[in-house]
Order: sequence, then structure tokens, then C-alpha cells
Amino acid sequence: METQRMVLTYEPVRFEQLAGEIRGIQRELAAVRETAFSSDGLISVTVDARGDLLDLVLDPRIYRDPDSRRLADAIAETHRAAREAADARAFELTVRQLEL
Repeated sequence: METQRMVLTYEPVRFEQLAGEIRGIQRELAAVRETAFSSDGLISVTVDARGDLLDLVLDPRIYRDPDSRRLADAIAETHRAAREAADARAFELTVRQLEL
């Protein structure tokens, strides 16, 4: 079995460039906000790049139907949709930066 050697060289200019690119990705990811709406438009959920809930808005008309299980399912589904959109956006930002 042949052993391969890899020589690492320290290039301060390239290191600084990479560090700057990483900081740029971090700033862009910190700014990601995605909002999803329920199929009936009565629920909106906003999340950040990590999928953390930032805002939940329930239209008052939602209380006309006292089915709490359906409400909980609709909130969870809307949150899932917002999280998927945020994941896609974060992935897009990261891949775009890696292609530079």
C-alpha cells in the first residue's frame, strides 16, 4: 500500500481570504428569515436559518373552529414549511460561497 503525502503550505493571504469568506457566510446566515403560511392563510410562521421560531401569527378567524388538534397540526405543518425554506436558503448561501 502506497502512502501519499500532502504538503500543507501556509499562505497568509489565502487564509485571510477564507476567513473573510466564512465571516461573510456567517453574516448572511444570521440575516436569513423565512416565513410560511398555512394553506388557509390563517397562520404564519417565521424562522431563522437554524429553524428557530421568530414569529407566530394566528389570524383571529382561526378561533371559529374549536378543533385544537387541527390547529396544532396546522401550526406544526406551517413551521415545518418555514424551516424547510430556511434550510434551503442557508444551503444556497453556503454552496454559492463555496463555489467562489
